[in-house]
Amino acid sequence: MPSQPPPWRVQRYLSQKQGSAPGECEDAIACNPRTWACAVADGATEAFGSRHWARLLVRAWVRHSAAAGKDAFLELVTQLAGRAERHWAGRPLPWYAQEKRLQGSYAAFAGLVFRDTGEGLCWQAIALGDCCLFHFRGGALIAAVPLSEPEQFGFRPKLLPSRADAIPRCAGAIGNFEGTAAPGDEFLLLSDAAACWLLAAGRSRDAAADTFRRLLAQGRVAEITALVEAQRRNGSMRNDDVAALSIILDPPP
Repeated sequence: MPSQPPPWRVQRYLSQKQGSAPGECEDAIACNPRTWACAVADGATEAFGSRHWARLLVRAWVRHSAAAGKDAFLELVTQLAGRAERHWAGRPLPWYAQEKRLQGSYAAFAGLVFRDTGEGLCWQAIALGDCCLFHFRGGALIAAVPLSEPEQFGFRPKLLPSRADAIPRCAGAIGNFEGTAAPGDEFLLLSDAAACWLLAAGRSRDAAADTFRRLLAQGRVAEITALVEAQRRNGSMRNDDVAALSIILDPPP
């Protein structure tokens, strides 16, 4: 585990889809400076208890970010599946909710962790579904994973299930990614609606993409909300929950 705080500035943004209450947001965000780890998850709307499952995933992973390898990650998710089952077991639920509970919860996930190699920082990421990591250097996008084109969204991505017996079936869809990190680099973790929009806006050189990144890095929540609502109104961004994390690496002192 790192012995000192990471040289980063982190800002986060989380909002529900238009027409929903804040408590209905099924996206989740977590960040832990002790482990140099951040994560976002997007609970599947049609599944049971996905808000709880998304929160459980991000909070556990940033505590145990050594689980960046696929096998360790699957082991962690299997442990969390047991916790999710115990959370709901015995709770009085309507018959239709009980039926959905038996089918389990589902969520897309992307987690990022930094490692100090002694010669500099590197990053590792693990992702499943359509939550995405973006890596910018000098203002230019140099990596987008696991999806890098707006056309890749919307095809029923594989998601992390909360049923232990279903977890092995998603193993082949889990992506591991890594790269080097330099002072001044910018990383974004975004849930699907914002990620798809950012890729499309960047392709069309829409200034709104740069504005979004700048506002997020500055933590200007009200202005981000206004921008997101404007993009929804003009049809550029799908009306869905938005989870966004901005991580900017500071130069050494």
